Amino acid sequence: MNSATHRTGDLKRIESLLAIAIARVARTGTGGITRLTGDVLAGPGTGSQAATVVRVNGSTVPAGGALTTGNVLQVTGAAALGYAPVNLAGGANFVTGVLPAANQASQTMAGDVTGTTGANTVVALQNRPLSNAAPALADVIAWNGAGWAPAVPASGGITQLTGDVLAGPGVGSQAGTVVAVNGSTVPAGGALTTGNVLQVTGAAALGYAAVNLAGGANFVTGVLPAANQASQTMGGDVTGTTAASTVAKVNGSTVPAGGALTTGNVLQVTGAAALGYAAVNLAGGANFVTGVLPAANQASQTMGGDVTGTTAASTVAKVNGSTVPAGGALTTGNVLQVTGAAALGYAPVNLAGGANFVTGVLPAANQASQTMGGDVTGTTAASTVAKVNGSTVPAGGALTTGNVLQVTGAAALGYAAVNLAGGANFVTGVLPAANQASQAMGGDVTGTTAASTVAKVNGSTVPAGGALTTGNVLQVTGAAALGYAAVNLAGGAAHVTGVLPAANQASQTMGGDVTGTTAASTVVALQGNAVSSSAPTTAYPMIWSGSAWGPGGNIDFANKYAKNLQTATFDQELANGNSGAAFTINWTSAQKQTITLNANCTFTFTSPNGPCNMVLRLVQDAVGSRTVTWPATVKWVGAAAPTLTTSANAVDIVSLYWNGTNYYASYGLNFA
Repeated sequence: MNSATHRTGDLKRIESLLAIAIARVARTGTGGITRLTGDVLAGPGTGSQAATVVRVNGSTVPAGGALTTGNVLQVTGAAALGYAPVNLAGGANFVTGVLPAANQASQTMAGDVTGTTGANTVVALQNRPLSNAAPALADVIAWNGAGWAPAVPASGGITQLTGDVLAGPGVGSQAGTVVAVNGSTVPAGGALTTGNVLQVTGAAALGYAAVNLAGGANFVTGVLPAANQASQTMGGDVTGTTAASTVAKVNGSTVPAGGALTTGNVLQVTGAAALGYAAVNLAGGANFVTGVLPAANQASQTMGGDVTGTTAASTVAKVNGSTVPAGGALTTGNVLQVTGAAALGYAPVNLAGGANFVTGVLPAANQASQTMGGDVTGTTAASTVAKVNGSTVPAGGALTTGNVLQVTGAAALGYAAVNLAGGANFVTGVLPAANQASQAMGGDVTGTTAASTVAKVNGSTVPAGGALTTGNVLQVTGAAALGYAAVNLAGGAAHVTGVLPAANQASQTMGGDVTGTTAASTVVALQGNAVSSSAPTTAYPMIWSGSAWGPGGNIDFANKYAKNLQTATFDQELANGNSGAAFTINWTSAQKQTITLNANCTFTFTSPNGPCNMVLRLVQDAVGSRTVTWPATVKWVGAAAPTLTTSANAVDIVSLYWNGTNYYASYGLNFA
């Protein structure tokens, strides 16, 4: 539960109690608050009384003496809530950055990932359901028309990989080796040393070579963290090295060397055909810029419309074209009230009446949206700056990223969209601090923009730097007048024994493989590899395209086909053992089978799932001379079944083609 929520809730309860007490005083006429009870205790007595918060929403809080620096209030109990003082961290470990994950409640997740951040489950990919059915060895994830689910690959699975990745053959998980990237060979592991990266070589036929990020002629030409790069020699506008650079030119034009500049100098464009830069002061003489550009260095501009006179001596004569009273007609506290209907006007009135004038700000909720004119058009709720000081500025569509507004004209000022850097190079970042004069600051932040000090937070003073020690945080103090005191999140022996409730935490933005928020997440990658958002097709598995996982078109489990394969192998030759006098060959179990004939045998065939080629290897036992009676659906080449080899341990092979009705057979005999 964050401190801002506690503070707002406590203040509202205190305000309610004070309102009740004031109402009692108004009724009794006693002239003061005589006693406060409940969550806040005060009195009895006359005049200002010291109040003590002893409860929060009816639940007792520890007395002041029971608290030590760094304590926070933790909710205890269930049926009857209470509060106990604890530290967010304990021992010598204080908070230096973010709250450790172990001190946070697990967040409830929704979307592709459900459960909590501490125990989550991926239930969808790109918002498409993922089945929780247990996969079997060698299964793939395939789209079944309604969701992703484990499925058996066609023909029992591919057990050998070729192409960019080599693996198998074998049963179960196989160790793969990447030998190419997108068809281009990469160096073998033994050819690489520590620090090598793969660099693309060739043009018509791409390849890869091992090079080092630094040293030799091979260096990084893109972006790499500075800590991982050797310092590079620089040329052009910026000279020296990447570790010690000097801006010698701006857009190709030379700027004065550092020694030629003094405090307060700015660079002024010189020349016309060939631009240059010279060091000058905006204020002239020994006075350099300490804040804003001095008025003496600006020409006074004639103004018209609602504001008349000049920029040096202006008078607001109208508001949106309607005349306002002259200064002599107004008194302290007056505001301008719209009068008339067909012809609008303004009259001076007080918001509070009598001698009481406005001392604060009229809440936005109490103001109707106003139609605006002049430099700013539209309404106060949806305004557009169409002019600056009466001079038209370009419409939004005429501007591009990096544009600034440049004054044009003399007798009649205008504005045009230009780039600070000129040419095709526009501003992509911020103006370097070295090119800006330091500005004086006030309010919560004092000092200058070059040396600032946060002295207050929302108008309440914070301790000076010398009053703080490592690990301190600012804790709100006071009630009627808020303040801040330095405390430690850790300290003493007491630390947090629970975690921050999920209900008190905002939904977190997520990045990496899972994007969106913890409340509405989307899986966009697996192990850092992108997942396509393309809609899957029924029975197609998820296949790596070279750049992302996505619905594949090479294997169709529903229609049982594969295309664009370099090779296809089978995971085994099914051994049926001894035949006996009768045996059923089940062609749905495997397309390559063998059987040992240990008796004269009658075969029965179980047909395969569809048209295909099969091979049956027949082996005579140690006796030999075994014969086979074939099913009537077997049609032989030459219209006659073969006479099998009769010698002991002889091998004959029968090749069959099943067309859905018959087996068309050919054979080879007496393999030795």
